[in-house]
Amino acid sequence: MKIKNKKSAYDSSVELPPMKAWARIHMPAFFKDSRVQEIWLDEQCVLDLNQWVMASLSSSPIKEVGGFLLGRSMPGDITSLEHFVPAMATEFSSPTRLTFSEADILALDRQLEENPGWCLTGWFHTHPGHTPYLSDIDLSTHLGFFRAPYMVAMVLDPKTANHDTGMFVQKRDGQMNNQDDAQQWFLWKKLKPTCEA
Repeated sequence: MKIKNKKSAYDSSVELPPMKAWARIHMPAFFKDSRVQEIWLDEQCVLDLNQWVMASLSSSPIKEVGGFLLGRSMPGDITSLEHFVPAMATEFSSPTRLTFSEADILALDRQLEENPGWCLTGWFHTHPGHTPYLSDIDLSTHLGFFRAPYMVAMVLDPKTANHDTGMFVQKRDGQMNNQDDAQQWFLWKKLKPTCEA
């Protein structure tokens, strides 16, 4: 199944997002070699992701959950993450694996059609208890569906005290950053959106 992402990378006609509360992540603090220089997280996107992660913690065992990130690719190698589309009908989910379903892709396509100002900017999933990294399956998923240079693979470990998070993006040569490239993890629970853009 193909995702219908209508916007192209670094589209110069993309309007800057309106002033609202953002968390800005300076990527060189996490990866020495990063094509994306900043990631801007919209406050509502953060709240929606938090709600999805917290709901997952009530299952026993805790299973991986995920979804899709919508936003914009902006000048200056900035990616905005403005809307989270949860994968609510996953084909398979266990503590170590997640498979998106056709229904999840169709829900994503509907969101893209209803919100023409946004494009697909990445995907999100949890690694409960096994740290942020991109497994071979994750890398295959990212390179198969999320290969544009501005796209993010966000992996959060909800069993760590601060919800350690990897914001994995391409290096300048097109290869993906991964666990061994990380200088430090992003601490999701310390995220504080402000009204600066």
